[in-house]
Amino acid sequence: MTATPQNGAEPRSRPTIHDVARVSGVSAKTVSRVINNEPHVRGETRERVARAISLLGYQRNEAAAQLRRGLRRCP
Repeated sequence: MTATPQNGAEPRSRPTIHDVARVSGVSAKTVSRVINNEPHVRGETRERVARAISLLGYQRNEAAAQLRRGLRRCP
């Protein structure tokens, strides 16, 4: 399941954190906490997010994550 853009464009080919959040019924921040194995997430919620990740086939974009964290490597 992918989000359908409201401008009529083709849907994205990869599910996003927001897709996982919608399916699991939590916020994108909670999904991020689960993905990054951060504390303060109930076990039940963690399991619900994990099921949504599996169902949607979500895969973290490591290049984007590294850019976000400022770990970009220059040649």
